[in-house]
Amino acid sequence: MAYEDLRYNEVRHTSSHNVFQRFEGIYDQVVYWRVRSLEIDLHRGKPFRDSLKRDWYVYHVALIDPDTSADRFSGFLQICGGI
Repeated sequence: MAYEDLRYNEVRHTSSHNVFQRFEGIYDQVVYWRVRSLEIDLHRGKPFRDSLKRDWYVYHVALIDPDTSADRFSGFLQICGGI
């Protein structure tokens, strides 16, 4: 089958749910694991922290799993920009 004949439902790719909370860093997931879809959770505020005026926080559930490879969306984009 030619590339131009493929339909969206006939193609598979690797995705990463909550990409910022994986053991492997974001860079490693894209480069070494060939992840092609990155899911992130964006929030305007974070418990016990000020709201950001020009940025977003990146986290799943702030009080339960606080460990992330990127605290803010701008930091996440910087990581992705280096890929």
